[in-house]
Amino acid sequence: MQLNFLAALCTEKLDSNITLAHTTAWYDFKNKWLGTRHYALDIETAPKGEKGNGLNPWRSETRLIQIGLEDGTVCILDTREPHNRDDFLAILKQTLVSFDCIKIFHNGYFDLLTILVHFGFKANNVRDTRIMSIIVSAGIKQHRHSLKAVAERYLGVAVDKTAPYRDWE
Repeated sequence: MQLNFLAALCTEKLDSNITLAHTTAWYDFKNKWLGTRHYALDIETAPKGEKGNGLNPWRSETRLIQIGLEDGTVCILDTREPHNRDDFLAILKQTLVSFDCIKIFHNGYFDLLTILVHFGFKANNVRDTRIMSIIVSAGIKQHRHSLKAVAERYLGVAVDKTAPYRDWE
């Protein structure tokens, strides 16, 4: 089920369903998010300071948080944008701690640790598509388990992962 959910998030129509948390469309997304039984979450980090490392939660800052719902709608929070930030983070905390809502990650260890370090939130009832892929592959050494490899292998979807490597400044 989780991999089918990822397919819904990777469709061409996704672009028209993206909401930015600092816009008025946030309020419609917020109501759908609060009513969902499961959602996908991904974060993007950037180095903090001169000795920063975007892949080290103690030396990075969270720049974007993306929430994807089953209907293909996505909301993106730019953490540097103050409008609706506190509201978004309050709902993120509420849904992360809930046992009633399934949270879907890919390589969730990084996202969950970063959220804990940066915001102090712990999560319950999580699923990790990377771990699922490792289990389903049952040790087949040729299988890679990146988001790109998993989406291509199980969904036939090509994922463009170049955006996180662009300069956001």
